[in-house]
Amino acid sequence: MNLIDFKNISVKIKLGLFITLFIIITLLLSYFVIIPSATKIVNIKNDIKAKRTTIEKKYEDRKKIGNVGKHIKEIKTNIQLLDKPFVNNNQKLEFITTLEGLATKNNVEQTIDLMTSEISDKNFYKIIPTRISVKGKFEDIFNYSLGIESLNEYLNVQYLKISSISETGTREEERKKVKLLIKADTFWCDPIKIK
Repeated sequence: MNLIDFKNISVKIKLGLFITLFIIITLLLSYFVIIPSATKIVNIKNDIKAKRTTIEKKYEDRKKIGNVGKHIKEIKTNIQLLDKPFVNNNQKLEFITTLEGLATKNNVEQTIDLMTSEISDKNFYKIIPTRISVKGKFEDIFNYSLGIESLNEYLNVQYLKISSISETGTREEERKKVKLLIKADTFWCDPIKIK
């Protein structure tokens, strides 16, 4: 068997064979080592991007949850403010006592009539028409009216009438008395429960 004798081959051919062999080895290395490594690097890069996106999304979600907590606290505060205009169903006596205290403070005679036969039942509250009759001096009735206006409970006045009372008295003060008739809707509900 005769193998190729490299001693008799010219330098040009040797150089061509060397370059060809170098290119073949480089291509084989590229095919079996570099390309799979590059593919793995690209896959790892894509995995890192995907995980980064997932982490950023979770971070944003966590921030949103924190903001929701803040909003819930604000809503709880606002719910308590919303509850103030309503008369608590469990505190009817306190409401009437407040009106009586207002009348006493302003030196007027007062009659309160909760017209329970005309209750209008809404979703979560009731509207109870209320008739308030007040007698006294004009200034005192005016101050009483201002007191009603400043109550936490909301009275939606439907009818207001002021008339003079013709009382026979010896003093001029007694003859200056007036009567105030108020027909208003009061709003009643059970207290809003906040967890």
